[in-house]
Amino acid sequence: MVAVAAACGVPIYPVALQARPAWRAGSWDKTQIPLPFARVICCYGEPLHVPKKTDEAAREEALRELERRLNALAERVESQLRGS
Repeated sequence: MVAVAAACGVPIYPVALQARPAWRAGSWDKTQIPLPFARVICCYGEPLHVPKKTDEAAREEALRELERRLNALAERVESQLRGS
C-alpha cells in the first residue's frame, strides 16, 4: 500500500472500524458484519503522505508509521465501544 501511494503521489488515510455486536469471519482480515441494532464506531486518522521519490528504507519507515497509526485508531475505537 505504501509503495502504491508513493508511486501515485496520494496520501494514505488510516481508518478503524468496530461494531458490537457483530458476526466475525474467521478469515485473515476478521471481516465484521454488524448485527441488527449494533453500535458501530468509525475513526479516521491524519493522512500519511509518502513522497514519490523514496527509497526502500523510507517506505519501510512509512509502513511502520502507518501500522502505528492504525493500532492507535484501533485502540481508540475499542475504548469508545467500552465507554471509557
